[in-house]
Amino acid sequence: HILSKCGQDVEGAPENAEIQVLPNVGRNDHAFAYYITSILPHLPTNDSSVVVFLKDTMMQRVRMGSQFCRTDLKSMVQLSSSSNGFACGISIVEKSWSVYHDKDTLFSFTKQEYSKGVEDYHTADGVPFQSETVSSVGDFYTSLDANPLPALVQVCYQGMFAAST
Repeated sequence: HILSKCGQDVEGAPENAEIQVLPNVGRNDHAFAYYITSILPHLPTNDSSVVVFLKDTMMQRVRMGSQFCRTDLKSMVQLSSSSNGFACGISIVEKSWSVYHDKDTLFSFTKQEYSKGVEDYHTADGVPFQSETVSSVGDFYTSLDANPLPALVQVCYQGMFAAST
């Protein structure tokens, strides 16, 4: 599947790819959530299925500094096929860094404003950026009514990852 939100024709897609056009809202996270909730449940999967989430901007330079590098696709699929079940598209070069966050610290994260790429987005819909009911990552996770998390949580930045189904 290819989800397109840019309003442009998709070029270079495999012949058998299903292309679906979505409204240009919510950045890549919205497209990933849409795929997980609306498409993935209807696909035939087995214990060895892996889904890889990539952005169309993945070839751009990583903007997180020299302590990170891209994980190659083969490594992402191998790791997500293991008992870990997950792989990030960004690897840590600097060994003093970790791919895990303390859950309580992670849950305290908030986002007061969003300015990256703001010139590409329009606020004519009148919807405020900041949610009135969800003010932190912890509030968001609680709203999902999901299972409790362990004290250390694996994280992945830059919007590229793979997971087994």
